[in-house]
Amino acid sequence: MKKFINKIISLMPKIFMRNIILMESVPDYSDNTKAVFDELIRRKINEKIKIVWLVTDINKFRNIKIKNVKFISYKERLKLKYYSSFSLYLMDSNRYLKKINKHQMRIHLRHGESLKLARDYCKQCGDVDYTIELSSFFTDKTSELYMISKDKILPFGFPRNDVIINNKPLKLFPKIKRSKTILWMPTYRNHKTSVQSEYATGINFLYGVPCINNSSELKKVNDLLQKKDILLIIKLHPAENKNNILKENLSNICLLDNDYFTDEENIYNYLSGVDALITDYSSIYYDFLLTNNMIGLAIPDIDEYKKHVELMFDDYKGNVPGEIIMNNNDLCEFINHVNDNKDLYKKERMIKRKQYHEYLDGNASKRVVDFFLDIIKKGK
Repeated sequence: MKKFINKIISLMPKIFMRNIILMESVPDYSDNTKAVFDELIRRKINEKIKIVWLVTDINKFRNIKIKNVKFISYKERLKLKYYSSFSLYLMDSNRYLKKINKHQMRIHLRHGESLKLARDYCKQCGDVDYTIELSSFFTDKTSELYMISKDKILPFGFPRNDVIINNKPLKLFPKIKRSKTILWMPTYRNHKTSVQSEYATGINFLYGVPCINNSSELKKVNDLLQKKDILLIIKLHPAENKNNILKENLSNICLLDNDYFTDEENIYNYLSGVDALITDYSSIYYDFLLTNNMIGLAIPDIDEYKKHVELMFDDYKGNVPGEIIMNNNDLCEFINHVNDNKDLYKKERMIKRKQYHEYLDGNASKRVVDFFLDIIKKGK
């Protein structure tokens, strides 16, 4: 029955479509989709085109009152079916909004640049009219992963990154006094309750991060941070188990999660406000390049990780420049380097920054909306 209904909808002429933009992101109301939405609102496009947001927790958005903007829950099945079927425009970044009618236009706004190649996830994307990229450097690989033609790939940059360049950086945990801040954002390795993810590796870390294997190593890092007056902020993937690290009494290490942010901000508002990033195989690496700040790469498991997850580059170290952290001593050395402003890979990072980012002007949202409006003007 569902296939039959979709078939009928797919054949409906354009006159049955509604002048609506259906939007989606994970977390709700965030990421590249939210940045494009903000630009649409800034230009008052919502006065001409209705905008509908799909969200998981509708209660969080009941007090947001914007003209011609509506929030609906995924649980509201009839509304979901209606807007998915009859919205003329679809903009998604994580949960794919599949086109049902041939007259719909879909712009897939991406969830992040690929450092790890999620082939199974990408190939489920479905039919898109256009998708965006950080730069033309990635066009061939994106075309392969999403199985879309290269002329549909727009190297406009990621809208969510505009705030890194344009906005005054916000300070994480501003009440905590310190001289410097290091943000640690490890990539996902294991789900706390299941092993069904494409990225599940069987690799486990006691505290959710590599290079800290026991309480004595954790204490060693915390003591060094305290001595150097540095705050280490760890943002674990939402699926990672946080129980062990939450049990520890740490003076200079704190955890960050998505509940910290308001509806009008996210981690990208804060990136240029930290002095250094520690990561590994996460797309945040590309985004952080825009800050020109130090990057450490905690990758002691890289050989094992590559057995489970295909990476963008065979030569990881040659294409992802940063200070390599393979053990607890390396981690402490990186902390010392941050304290001493000893940036060992600045030159190499700047080369990759130019290669991986087509634009450095903070106008990605504008380019996406300009393109969208031009397509509408031309009648698609």
